[in-house]
Amino acid sequence: MIWNVGLAIVTVIYMIWGYFYYKKMIRNRDAEIERLLKKANQPSANQLAFGSKRRHHRVPVDHITCMIKLTEFENKKYQAWVNKTVEGKIEDLSVGGLKLLCEIDLPIKQRVEIEVQFDILDESFHLKGEFIRKESRFQEKWIEYGICFLDLTHADEKRLGYVVNRLDQSKRKIKMAKAT
Repeated sequence: MIWNVGLAIVTVIYMIWGYFYYKKMIRNRDAEIERLLKKANQPSANQLAFGSKRRHHRVPVDHITCMIKLTEFENKKYQAWVNKTVEGKIEDLSVGGLKLLCEIDLPIKQRVEIEVQFDILDESFHLKGEFIRKESRFQEKWIEYGICFLDLTHADEKRLGYVVNRLDQSKRKIKMAKAT
């Protein structure tokens, strides 16, 4: 009789644990679906704007040195890399993100968040971002990454816009001077 009561108690505890575990799994799945839907419904940097299919105008820059701090890996097996800092070179810049060259081959199939720090035109930036694209070329040591900025403040967005416009104007002036 005692064994039956004990077995019943263990069964009930197991069922309660299963219920809460299942609810947690459903909640995590729903959060992931919500994140993916939000991402799918937002036009990416490669889908919009006229001509180049981009939301923000990009300007090439002369390989500005930047520091990239790896802040979050969705894939938990890379947690040892969190808070590591690597150096990179910015190839182009926009209000929405940048193209980065780096010697480190980072795993970006799953979400990787970073903080990128760079100085340009007497402005210093420290911005959050996420890797959205990776391209490695045969027999080249540099790997190209596309980075989308996250959680930009209005002030940072304005400063970036100002820098991009100034860079674009100076490039146009150089082009016009060469044409004449």
